[in-house]
Amino acid sequence: MAGGTLAFPALIPSSALGLDGAVAPAERVTVGFIGVGDRGMHVLKNGFLPCPEAQVVAMCDATVWRTKSGVETVDQAYGTKGCRGFADFRDLLAEPGVDAVYIGTPDHWHAPAAILSAKAGKDVYSEKPVTLTIAQGQALCDVMKRYGRIYQSGTQGRSGAAVRQACELVRNGKIGKVLRLDIELPNSRGIEAQNLKAGIPPLQPIQAGFDYEMWLGPAPWVPHRGGCFWDFRWRSDYGGGYISDWGTHLLDFAQWMLGTDGSGPVRVEGKGERMTGFWNVHSKYEVEFTYADGVRVGVRENQGTEGLLKATGSEGAFTYSWNAQQLTAESRDYRRIKTAPGEIQLYASDNHVENFIRCVRSRQPTISPAEVGHRSASMCHLAVIAMDLGQPLDWDPVAERFSNNEVANRMLSRSMRSPWHL
Repeated sequence: MAGGTLAFPALIPSSALGLDGAVAPAERVTVGFIGVGDRGMHVLKNGFLPCPEAQVVAMCDATVWRTKSGVETVDQAYGTKGCRGFADFRDLLAEPGVDAVYIGTPDHWHAPAAILSAKAGKDVYSEKPVTLTIAQGQALCDVMKRYGRIYQSGTQGRSGAAVRQACELVRNGKIGKVLRLDIELPNSRGIEAQNLKAGIPPLQPIQAGFDYEMWLGPAPWVPHRGGCFWDFRWRSDYGGGYISDWGTHLLDFAQWMLGTDGSGPVRVEGKGERMTGFWNVHSKYEVEFTYADGVRVGVRENQGTEGLLKATGSEGAFTYSWNAQQLTAESRDYRRIKTAPGEIQLYASDNHVENFIRCVRSRQPTISPAEVGHRSASMCHLAVIAMDLGQPLDWDPVAERFSNNEVANRMLSRSMRSPWHL
């Protein structure tokens, strides 16, 4: 790709931003997008483009058509021709005119791209789960700290009022002593049925404008059989199924509720079935984590499409629905309970993208920094390891190693395809 310094686009009309007055270009945080699929385009349109303190200046995707669509969307929103497209994200990272990046790639690229971005001097907003392995999370946290970069995990539920209220209720003892949390995740039976019926998908030609080698990146090489866009979630080389996809959100809430953001459970056990065929993540799973204080967190696949977290205490219980983004309870309306002065009041953010951009400017931690994102993703990885081994595992959340199983410790990392490495 061509080099050179990115020029700032012209002043954005306030009407394009929905503002009474525009923020001066020199005061905006310039952002490049790495990955412009469905999620990336959603965050672009609903997060970064409306943010008055941000200006999107660059796009990169493994497909030419998505890069082009991203550039056109930005230029149309701003009324300029200032956004540039890149075929290789490393060329985007070499541009001094980019302050920060948004990473909306498939899961297997999240940590490697974030680490390279930090080393290039960029602040990072990465979609969840922020890693594919626990070792990646350790490396991610180390690099973000060493290079002094601002990081935001895409666990955007933390910037929702209902999640914050639910966590404050638990942290302030409104349901008494916490006994357990129970999480339900959508099932992937439709994918599993399709998998069993179709078997291994046939080889497919690589479309013109699709850099399949770059899309694979650090993942093992396999012939192109599709599954590179939405369906990547169901192959373990690229993702972890719903237990990593939605599970990251709800386990993140559990960590926040229990006040264990920088730590985690001390034991994990679970059972599940890996799909057989091209799609090979777990389904029909039941996992239970135990914390040092005896609190247990259960995760299981339900029969529907809803994500739920039920908090049970000695004096009450409520359920948070990820789909409806609200609390419900049979005996008490917990939505009416407000946090009083002097009680625990958690980090408040009402907009995940704006929180990131403002922290880039202030150099203060975001609501979901690297350590938080890593620990929440680690819960998903611990669950997968426990299911694969089929035995209870004792976890040391300080050393981040298993104390009773060396085979499990060898599963904390994976090899990466050359030339990619952490």
